[in-house]
Amino acid sequence: MLPLLCRVVDQAPNAHYPVTAVAPDPDPEFRRTAELVVATPALRAYARALWTDCEAALTRVIAEETGRDADDLSLRLLARYVLEIPDLAGTPPDPRAAMDTAFAHLRHGWPGL
Repeated sequence: MLPLLCRVVDQAPNAHYPVTAVAPDPDPEFRRTAELVVATPALRAYARALWTDCEAALTRVIAEETGRDADDLSLRLLARYVLEIPDLAGTPPDPRAAMDTAFAHLRHGWPGL
């Protein structure tokens, strides 16, 4: 299941990410737009809602890919975690590092806890 999500993220075009640092070298207009979204509470809330509204669809895809029941709460939790990452990673001083940390936890759990 986690390899599937990591593969999807690794293969997705960079332009689909709202976090400016995910793209190796985002163009200045994209960077300004992303910074505006993060800095404006209403825009940030709207962007987060757009991501989290995809929870049911992502849960269904994970269920289909893994052969598990779409009603499995663990799949819904995983989908929500993945969909919250862009919002959480958009605020630290280094969004790229935040994304890397989030997906490292998806791959390996929370070492040291």
